[in-house]
Amino acid sequence: MGQGRYDVSGMALLETRVLTVELPAPGGWIRPVNEVSVRINAGESVGLVAESGSGKTMLSLALMGLLPLGARENGPEIFSQPGTYSQSE
Repeated sequence: MGQGRYDVSGMALLETRVLTVELPAPGGWIRPVNEVSVRINAGESVGLVAESGSGKTMLSLALMGLLPLGARENGPEIFSQPGTYSQSE
């Protein structure tokens, strides 16, 4: 295989602003993610730490586009930079 490299210095690999996720519940909607903004730049490592039930999983699923059926997402679209990888033989 060939080798592919992309210059991603100073580039946001993943970014969203004011993201809200709502889930249907008896009597209305709940918001496990309420107005969260995330920016991950090239070369950064990120850890997400919070209390149990605080919305970490829903945030992660929203960022990957894998929300469960019935969930709704409000806010600007999630931006991710395509082709930001390094492949070696």
